Amino acid sequence: MKKLFAVILAMVLCFSLCACGGDGGSTESVEDKIREAVKAQINEEVMSQQDIKGDPSITTYLDQVDEYKYEVTGKVTVLDKNGDTYTADYDAVAEYDPATDDCDVDCEMDRLKKN
Repeated sequence: MKKLFAVILAMVLCFSLCACGGDGGSTESVEDKIREAVKAQINEEVMSQQDIKGDPSITTYLDQVDEYKYEVTGKVTVLDKNGDTYTADYDAVAEYDPATDDCDVDCEMDRLKKN
């Protein structure tokens, strides 16, 4: 009887641990996804304008327009291969689609200017 009780108790403990080990889904917020999508587009734009060294520093500010639409503004700073610093401002409109878990970004960046 004690062995049966011990086996049942062990199974209950095992199943309770299995229930807690689920994936739990994505913890990344809509704002995080939009920031990442905007940064990816800015990186692409910067690479087309300047021969840079390393990754650009991108500052992003979000203003929520509606549930899944954001106006995004910010500044990008880069170093070129000679060590010169360039900056530019940018504006974007970003929309998140929960059905596809994807962001659509329309971004306009000023020309990089040497500091």
